[in-house]
Amino acid sequence: MTEAPLASVYCPPEARAPWTLGELLSPAQVRYYGLGRNAMSAAFSAGGLRRGDTVRVPAFICEEALYAASTLGCSAAFYPVRPDLGPAADPADWPKAAAVAAVDFFGFPQDLSPFRKYVERTHALLIEDNAHGLFSRAVDGAWLGLRGDAGVFSLRKTIALSHGGALAIPPGSRIPVPDQGLFQRDVPTKWRVKEGLRSLGRKLGGEKLRWVHRLARGGGGGGVSSEGDALPPIALAGPLSIGDPELEVERRRALWAWCDEKARPLGAKPVYDALPAGTSPFTYAYRASASDAARVEEHFAAAGLDVFSWPKLPGELEAGAPVHTRDVRCVRFLW
Repeated sequence: MTEAPLASVYCPPEARAPWTLGELLSPAQVRYYGLGRNAMSAAFSAGGLRRGDTVRVPAFICEEALYAASTLGCSAAFYPVRPDLGPAADPADWPKAAAVAAVDFFGFPQDLSPFRKYVERTHALLIEDNAHGLFSRAVDGAWLGLRGDAGVFSLRKTIALSHGGALAIPPGSRIPVPDQGLFQRDVPTKWRVKEGLRSLGRKLGGEKLRWVHRLARGGGGGGVSSEGDALPPIALAGPLSIGDPELEVERRRALWAWCDEKARPLGAKPVYDALPAGTSPFTYAYRASASDAARVEEHFAAAGLDVFSWPKLPGELEAGAPVHTRDVRCVRFLW
């Protein structure tokens, strides 16, 4: 059981047939960007947001996600979230804003009914932040990211791309479809190194994958260069041969189930108690007491699986943040 999740994290299955996100999400229109935050910025801009406008976002969000509002001179107004990450306050009481972001945390479908009521009252744009949920569907079969005026994707969080974000505009949206910009032809050196080590890991397999991982973390780096922030990778200009949509969902669901089986007896409590049909989880997200956290993490480390904290809250939220927004740990499903 240990070998299967370890191998899939480092060596996810390649696509059985070339595919594009535009074909997958048709009839929605898809545009590509350097990162998910660039796609969010494009959604706000195309939607007509201007300096001084307000965007409502959850108080459980990484600081990078505020980039989109700040680039346009907009301000972020935070709405509180419950431990299950749904809105903790009735949107009927929220002041008006130009746009509201509903986040599909960890690839799990956010209940959009309270957001739709807010939109009906205020006429705010509804942006579905699906950065974690490429290939995820709602229980009714609808693709996540296509349930509002626009959907934002961070492709590199799900498939082995150096970087890449996408904006999906579904039929009937109030946001006009932006033009597609240029693509980045040169891949940053550290990502070339990382891909080379990934290929080496495929050949070595087994326990030696951990050695490759340690080497890559020391020399391959993470994140994306400043040059990669604005332009999407050239790989997105045509069909992809990575990240088979069906196999990737199967892989991630199997990993979530494996992690859940191992972690609960050690005291971990998943953020979402069950894995809904159609969900392609970004990670296994859980909470654990201080006394249990170390042994849970040790268990995953013994299987070759990384654990990381998410999110890094914006500075204005950190001091007064409730515990349930500061204690989430995640098992990485893709190196």
